Amino acid sequence: MVARIQGGRQASLLLVGLVAALTFTACGGNVRGVPGESPDAPTGYFTYDGLTEGFRVSLPESYVAFGPDELDYEEIFAEVPDELLQGFEDQAAQIFSFGGVLMAFDVASGADGFVENMNILRIPTSSTPVNLYMSSAKLQMEGIGAEVISAEVVDHADGDAIRMVFRAPEFGSSGVNFTVLTDEYDWTITISTGLNEDLQIEPDVVFDSFRIAG
Repeated sequence: MVARIQGGRQASLLLVGLVAALTFTACGGNVRGVPGESPDAPTGYFTYDGLTEGFRVSLPESYVAFGPDELDYEEIFAEVPDELLQGFEDQAAQIFSFGGVLMAFDVASGADGFVENMNILRIPTSSTPVNLYMSSAKLQMEGIGAEVISAEVVDHADGDAIRMVFRAPEFGSSGVNFTVLTDEYDWTITISTGLNEDLQIEPDVVFDSFRIAG
């Protein structure tokens, strides 16, 4: 799911149900790896333990991260500028209603421009072969006016995976989208920033650290 958090007086988060809309007929199972321990978080990153939702992932220390069972915003966001949080509770609840298991954003992005952010969705498996899933995801991206810069099948310890780089001028965003396909769930990690901005997070570090809890 591509999300936008726009800093300023009115924080806004734009939802585009790309992955949630992918419903295919079962065509055979996906490769399922053996869940393993996440690599140690590199310097400047911390490990977010989302075991209640079945995963682990590393994030930059400048990120605030939370799951659907952590909605005590007063405590989580005690040091986050109010400008970033206006209306955020309802927006977060909406993301989680789409199957979101993690939302995170970079406090260091400030409140004056696009706030770099990330979300993880967990959707019951479509049992779709990885190449067909990738082709359909590209078509859906293009259908909303987004440009797919690159799309490829990549390796991941927990299953077949896709790495997609995108630009979405209509939404003022760009970023990287990863999907890990397993026999139980399809997991999608979307990392977004401003249209002409560079990601401060290292997408491949996040992807490599992501593990489904066994």
